[in-house]
Amino acid sequence: MSKQKPRQTIETFLTLILLVIFSYFIVIMVIESKNSFDRVSDSKRQDEDVRIALSYIQKLIIKNDIEGGIEILEKGVENLKALKVAHDEDGKWSTYVFFHDGILYENYTDQEPVLSLSTPLVSLEDIRFSWSDNKKQIIVGVLYNYQGEDIWVNQKTTLMTKDGLYE
Repeated sequence: MSKQKPRQTIETFLTLILLVIFSYFIVIMVIESKNSFDRVSDSKRQDEDVRIALSYIQKLIIKNDIEGGIEILEKGVENLKALKVAHDEDGKWSTYVFFHDGILYENYTDQEPVLSLSTPLVSLEDIRFSWSDNKKQIIVGVLYNYQGEDIWVNQKTTLMTKDGLYE
């Protein structure tokens, strides 16, 4: 058997320590890269959800803008605040848009709307519906987390019927 010199043993040991340190930093880089990717993906998903919600509500209002057909109900769907959009003059068929437990829902019905028969649209932090001072615009606000800070993104949709521009 050959006996290693102390200098070779130290070099081998230092080489192993260097490999362990290098491996440790590689693992840290992989973990941080994954965390960064997850943050970017979550932010992009939230951006898309906010954009989908605002666009959907705006298109719904514009498409169904009939006189007296748009209401904000304090107790619209099972005591939840809801935006009611009528699809015909007699108001028989309506879409109710409301928020419950972090999800924006819609309910298209000719009866009393219920949560169990509603369709989930997107996940949101929070949403609110309100009228402008002159009731010519509907303001939809969505709570959005931008770089760790909660902000409200508001969208105004002007009504074109008797209550709006076509007086």
